[in-house]
Amino acid sequence: MIVNTLLLGLVIVAGGPDDETIWRGWPVHVRVTPPAEVRVTGPTEVALQPGKDGWVISPATSAQMQLGRYEFTAGTDTCAVTVAAAPAQLTPAQANRRREIELWVATELGDHAAARRVAEEWTTAEPKSVTAHAALGEALYAAGDVGGAFKAYQQAIRLYPAGREAPRYLHRRSGELFNEMVAKVPGRPVTPEAEPIPVAPVAAAPAKPDLAEAAILADRAGQWAIAAEAGSQYGSGAPYSPQQATGAPNVPQADDHGNAWCPAKRTGGTEWLELTFERAVVPTAVRVRQNFGAVGLIKIEGIDAAGQKQVLWEGRDPHATTHTREIRWFSVGAPAGGGPIIKLRLTMDLDSHPAWKQIDAVQLVGVPAS
Repeated sequence: MIVNTLLLGLVIVAGGPDDETIWRGWPVHVRVTPPAEVRVTGPTEVALQPGKDGWVISPATSAQMQLGRYEFTAGTDTCAVTVAAAPAQLTPAQANRRREIELWVATELGDHAAARRVAEEWTTAEPKSVTAHAALGEALYAAGDVGGAFKAYQQAIRLYPAGREAPRYLHRRSGELFNEMVAKVPGRPVTPEAEPIPVAPVAAAPAKPDLAEAAILADRAGQWAIAAEAGSQYGSGAPYSPQQATGAPNVPQADDHGNAWCPAKRTGGTEWLELTFERAVVPTAVRVRQNFGAVGLIKIEGIDAAGQKQVLWEGRDPHATTHTREIRWFSVGAPAGGGPIIKLRLTMDLDSHPAWKQIDAVQLVGVPAS
């Protein structure tokens, strides 16, 4: 229930069945805009706890409140509410509502551990609840776990069935978290003692944008391209140009996005993308972030400073046969015994599937040439 006095902005959030009822034994969140002290009068004296932006009545306190009418006063404005007995058996909707209020109260009090616990219990009880996963994301973010928050929001987006677009607020928040996660990756140079993340010498399963992606972004042995050219691009301006495939990933969610390179044609023949890196390395792995579903790669070549090519991988992108509108990491290990390279050349089969193909970023992993 929400009681709102508009002039002052006195908002009381509780779990009652209507806009004027508080259930005894439930947490209560009171917010006042602008901030002001709140007084409660009624059958029982009530102690409110100050929070970050408002006030809180704990479940233990509300459990001691006698049934009856109470007045919440802030300044010259008053809200009258009734305290009633809570139902003995909660419906699923009521249980979720209580969890939601508990989350707000824990956040108001700065109790990040409690907020995370409630959110995790909620996602366990309702694994297909978009609201629960978004709430978990905010709880993790408040606790400083940006990667975990991003993962939770991505799960909320994936819960929407095929053919239904997730709400924009989920994509927007996911994008904000992704950008913050990328910004926190230290730009440390590759050193001989840096150990790359182990990668199998075959096409790996997709690394979806979760904590695995955070590990890729933080890999000290990886570097992003500094220049690029391609056989073609969609349009003629900066959006979709080969240069969009340079640098760290900056496409926040799976979608058609001008921050990724896109060839001029959707289907018909093959297309190539060539990327230059700052340092020559002996390659150990290549990772390609595909933001509009599978790209349909068929060959990855390394190019040394003299322009000589060596095939690092050749085959069929396994993601192309199950093309979906989600972020896909195509990751392959490089064969041992090769020489140092400074460039990568990616070749794709445009006819691998009928959708547009887009690449957000390419990471070259390797060790310095001796």
